[in-house]
Amino acid sequence: MTTLTHSTQARQYSLRRTYLALTSVARTARDTTRIHLASWDLHTDLVDNAVRVISEMVTNAIAATPRKKIMIDLFMADGRLHLEVWDCSPTPPSRRDTQAVVDARFDPNSPDPGGWGLEIIEALADTCGHRQGPDGGKTVFAQFSLQRTAN
Repeated sequence: MTTLTHSTQARQYSLRRTYLALTSVARTARDTTRIHLASWDLHTDLVDNAVRVISEMVTNAIAATPRKKIMIDLFMADGRLHLEVWDCSPTPPSRRDTQAVVDARFDPNSPDPGGWGLEIIEALADTCGHRQGPDGGKTVFAQFSLQRTAN
């Protein structure tokens, strides 16, 4: 993931939601994202990939800041779909050791078989990264070109 500075952009469509970081919020964020992106007349494949990415980003934010405020921001600008998730943790996202993730997946006694979130985000998004906020929190973002899915 790269760290980028966010620039002010003219937004064609946008949605911002704030949630309490509970596990049930991941589903709510997925549903909200799907409904809104579909209403923006985006290609089905783009919507599906964006929903997967927002789910991973929200799940990571919940893990980083349980029971704290998180915020999702979806918008289109400059020919791109932007997905952003803010949380109050200053700790940048990091990958888990690949072998530990694989071992946990095949160990029925493992309490946490997750760990592929960043890889999923990087595989699906055209650009992704994070930036530190002035408040000490961070924003994890992903961007999708609107041109690659044009009908």
